[in-house]
Amino acid sequence: MTLAPEMANSARSYVSSETIRGWSKYRREWLREQYGSAPATVSAETSIGALKQPAVDADVVREQAFRELRKKQLAAVKAAFDRVDDQASEQWTTPSVKVTGMEKWEGRVLEVDDDLFSVELTHFGEGPEVIADFARDKLAEGDEVQPGDVVYVTVRTVRAPGGPTTTSAIRLRRLGRWTEDEVADQKRRARDQLAELVNYID
Repeated sequence: MTLAPEMANSARSYVSSETIRGWSKYRREWLREQYGSAPATVSAETSIGALKQPAVDADVVREQAFRELRKKQLAAVKAAFDRVDDQASEQWTTPSVKVTGMEKWEGRVLEVDDDLFSVELTHFGEGPEVIADFARDKLAEGDEVQPGDVVYVTVRTVRAPGGPTTTSAIRLRRLGRWTEDEVADQKRRARDQLAELVNYID
């Protein structure tokens, strides 16, 4: 039986409000450099730096064509400013992610197979002891599990847009290496305790 599902590693990317505001500011500055300020209305009499009058008088047809072209150019510039303003005013929020329902177990490895190992787990809070099977590839790289090893299991519920997901993690408890002095001290204590037991029996 498996206690916890596999670790869920789902990555989602979101566009932050800071990115949108920075891009909008850049575009507005570029538009101002090119055309000055945004025209309040689209008019044939409106003058913007980049839209120049003909150098010499033209005939009526050319003048009318120029006016129509200028109207379209002014409309395009105003639309560009409007789009930048709309983007800057929108509220972009990053969806919230909450981690809830964290549970922890401590267990001892009972059996190890080629791909799986079985653990007898005890909940840190309340609940009966359970036996769970785990894939060996769920351990950290380089960890070699053996019967009798102590493990810790953590299960979390992550609530995010799109629905909740459950993640689990398992790790081995590794004790530090004993020094020669510590080993000698333990041997001395063992001899003292043995001597006390012998005297007690006599």
